[in-house]
Amino acid sequence: MKKILFLFCLTFAQIGFSQEKLSIAKIQKINSKILNTEREIWVNLPESYSNNKLQKVSYPVIYVLDGESNFTFLTGVVSKFQSGFYPEMPESIIIGITNKNGDRTKDFTHVNDVNFLNFIQTELFPFMQKNYRVNDFRLLIGHSLGGYFALKTLYNHPKTFNGFVAHDPSIWFNDFELKNLYQNVKSNDFKNRFLMITQVGERQNFGHLQQHYAGIKAVHSFID
Repeated sequence: MKKILFLFCLTFAQIGFSQEKLSIAKIQKINSKILNTEREIWVNLPESYSNNKLQKVSYPVIYVLDGESNFTFLTGVVSKFQSGFYPEMPESIIIGITNKNGDRTKDFTHVNDVNFLNFIQTELFPFMQKNYRVNDFRLLIGHSLGGYFALKTLYNHPKTFNGFVAHDPSIWFNDFELKNLYQNVKSNDFKNRFLMITQVGERQNFGHLQQHYAGIKAVHSFID
């Protein structure tokens, strides 16, 4: 398992030109029996996906939590890295899992995270396999409580995704549950899973944020 502590800042922007809207996603809706609600996902396909001049291939999938906040930013970054003469990453399908009809504090934590993960594994994954050309590589990206969910999923269900990105994860949540969990991390076999933990800079290490900052540092030290 690869471990990286990296300074990463998210900036979200809305792009417009000549009063025209730039469509970057197709909205899909899944009637989840597990969550007992309709969940909305946003799907961004790479440029080559619908190019009839190219051979039809399958694509890795990047799943990003809090899609309504993080999807637009991520599609721009991924598009940059997978384009040009020397692309730095393979073309990928990006899936934004939104919380428009849900409660992220509930879904990402011990309150309902078992059901939320079950929704992803048994409803969302099959939906993608049925409707899109996807391969077996899956990456999960989560921020804050979403990062908490990503780290907990990695520890308890490492086979669910091949890679995990936890941006500024809320290690402090639920009495530092993740800090206590990851103290035993070296006894686990993560079978070549990839992990990136990102964190804000030292200037944020003050006041009530000190516990948040120290919690991420502690988890990183356990897996370093």
